[in-house]
Amino acid sequence: MSADPSRPFLLVPMNVEALAVGAASAAIDLAADFSALAEGGPCLGSLLAREPFQETPQALAPGVYLHWSLPDGLTHAPESGEGEAVGQRMPAIPNRWLVLRFGAADAACRGWVVESDTLVDVRAGRAWPRRVADASAPLGPDELLVHLGRCVPLEAWSEHHPVRQPGITALGYGDPVFAASFPHGRGVLGFHDGEVCALHEGELHYLVLGWYSAAKDEDPLAVCLHKARSARDWDAWKAFFEGCAWVYPGLDELLVKHEERLEAEDRALQASAHARRVAQRRRGAVPRDAARWLASEYVEARRQAQARKAELDTAWHHLPGQILCHGLLAGLRWRGPAAVYGGPPRDAPFRAALGEDGAEAMAALLGAQPGVPAEHAAYFEALQHDLDPLLEHPGGAERLAHELHVRRFQPLSRASGWEIAEREPAPLRAGRPARKAIPGIVRRALAALERQQRAADAVARELDSLGQAFYLAWYQRGLASFDCDAEAVERWRAEESVLRARIALQRERLAERVDAQGMPRGRPLERVRALVECLLPGHELRRVDGVRFHRPRDPVLLLAGAAFADPGRHGTDGRHRADGRLHCRTSTRLAEGGPAAAKDEAVIGAMAGLDLQRRGIPAPAAGLLREAMRIARADGTVVPRADATDAGPSNAPPAGGSGTGAPGSADLAPAAIACTRWCGNPWLPLLLQWRVSWSELAGAGEGAEALAGWRLDARGNGFERSVEAVPGREHVFTGTSLMTPGVADALRRRLAKAGMEVAAIDVLGQNLDGLMDGLLARCARPEL
Repeated sequence: MSADPSRPFLLVPMNVEALAVGAASAAIDLAADFSALAEGGPCLGSLLAREPFQETPQALAPGVYLHWSLPDGLTHAPESGEGEAVGQRMPAIPNRWLVLRFGAADAACRGWVVESDTLVDVRAGRAWPRRVADASAPLGPDELLVHLGRCVPLEAWSEHHPVRQPGITALGYGDPVFAASFPHGRGVLGFHDGEVCALHEGELHYLVLGWYSAAKDEDPLAVCLHKARSARDWDAWKAFFEGCAWVYPGLDELLVKHEERLEAEDRALQASAHARRVAQRRRGAVPRDAARWLASEYVEARRQAQARKAELDTAWHHLPGQILCHGLLAGLRWRGPAAVYGGPPRDAPFRAALGEDGAEAMAALLGAQPGVPAEHAAYFEALQHDLDPLLEHPGGAERLAHELHVRRFQPLSRASGWEIAEREPAPLRAGRPARKAIPGIVRRALAALERQQRAADAVARELDSLGQAFYLAWYQRGLASFDCDAEAVERWRAEESVLRARIALQRERLAERVDAQGMPRGRPLERVRALVECLLPGHELRRVDGVRFHRPRDPVLLLAGAAFADPGRHGTDGRHRADGRLHCRTSTRLAEGGPAAAKDEAVIGAMAGLDLQRRGIPAPAAGLLREAMRIARADGTVVPRADATDAGPSNAPPAGGSGTGAPGSADLAPAAIACTRWCGNPWLPLLLQWRVSWSELAGAGEGAEALAGWRLDARGNGFERSVEAVPGREHVFTGTSLMTPGVADALRRRLAKAGMEVAAIDVLGQNLDGLMDGLLARCARPEL
């Protein structure tokens, strides 16, 4: 279904990057391998993931590989409803992408349409697992996997609504790397231009446009407008743009008028209510001036409300009705398919640090710098955890060491306790708070309640342990089934049956002790509450956290250096505005510009000859192509960009709004992120493959003998191997981690809170995800 064609498009900028590939280029494809699904039968997540260090680099076909990053507003999910999964709340992403290439030579001008959700045959498309929507109607073996993604030359394409995979989101098939990496999103959010190899050399530019073929059903803007249409719900319109962190010229002014209308209607209601109360009083009890003022206030408020309503009703018919994403990559220097275009930086020095958490690893990076005292590195770690105030008190260093040690572990199950406390703080008497003594009968009843709580906590912890044991048995049975080991399958199946019965029994035991809210059942709780109410007025019974159990966190690896600077392609669309919003435009404010250059007329004429709109291409495509040509061929002149603060003079609108509403140059120009000048091949995001091994000590026995060859460290809270210990059998753990700037972003925010502004911290990091699970004989991978 199509949206209202009379409404303008909302032009949402996005970033486009290109990888130029020539001779002797190879890469490792780390995207999920779904070939096991094609064979049918059950499939474990371990069979889908690429094993680290096992893949062989594959030669890349020459050409230009385009990848466009989705606007941040399409990569976030709204708050969930009860029982709703994240994937069901994510907005759909555009499923039609127009790729236009133009350059100095006429032969460089080409166009393609990428149908990212169209189902195709096995050889042409990208493998895509299908999700079972109804457990009572499972998919057949030949239905578990489909292939999608079709690319058609523009002159041969027209919209015909083929069979498709609906509702593709930024999560893709469930991999968080999907929208950020070309191998994962190939054919969906990426395009390979192999025809460019026919060109010898020249400067090329690529314009990418994205829209929804079924806008009324999947375009989040069209869906919002359709839901709000009957009541003309401006609050829903405001909530949509706040959730996306988008703004377009005139939006803030309309929302201000909406607030003014609501205020005027509220004033009219208040004046009417006051007037009714005045009319009920005796004549002469209220001055005539007050009655006249209430009448005039009501009339004026109604006039203002009606005037604002008329303005808003008119504006409602001109609101944008569909999203059109657009991005330009300019200035790619193509030197032919035999040229070498470069890859990841190999010569630039970089530093690495490993820590038990991100703060410790960042402190290790600082401490490794020449001339940095050890106490400065320790303070730096404390600063990141907001623990630096501890150092201002006596004994703060020891307490800080304890707090940092605690943060290197993650909590597991938590026990609960009970205490009796005053509802309000007691007044101070002689420097000490006056506290009422708790009678012995209350203390004994409280002790009985705590015993009951400890018993319930023990049952809950045992239930958690049984759940982990059941997971291990299920996983081992799955592995045995793939190895065709019938004996092992039956053994683990029997283990599952035993554990399932124990889990059911344990749940019954827990339900006998606590209710659905986790509160103890029976007389002890009511008895303590009754005694407190009777004997201790002003006091109450409170539930408090008890002893907490922990396990070590996965260690964090950081890489630092100029090569790891955050390119800003994801999560920072609003970085060029003080209010953090992304500047969008409507197609009615698309700059016409001056007459096109003579060398551009042929391209524009060819596009017009294709009758784009009749084929299903959105109407603003021609205007965006004109604009892209003007920007790409600016030849060093400054092109106004609405929110640019890092390139040329700024035409940024004020932080509090989107300008005056008058279509100035800032309103007409595209946002800075929509115009990317090619400066070489990108190489981020970075997927890190890691390998960790540990060795048993030869001759280690059971019980106390297992500690032979180990000794306590200097702090007394860890063990280290003695010199005479001999390593034995080696255990190896591997994994793949997506390196992100999360640790650097957290540090930058913490420094800003302390009054220190830092422009950039060129650090990427990630925890070695799954290492601790491996040490605990668990495999934390997605299972299907």
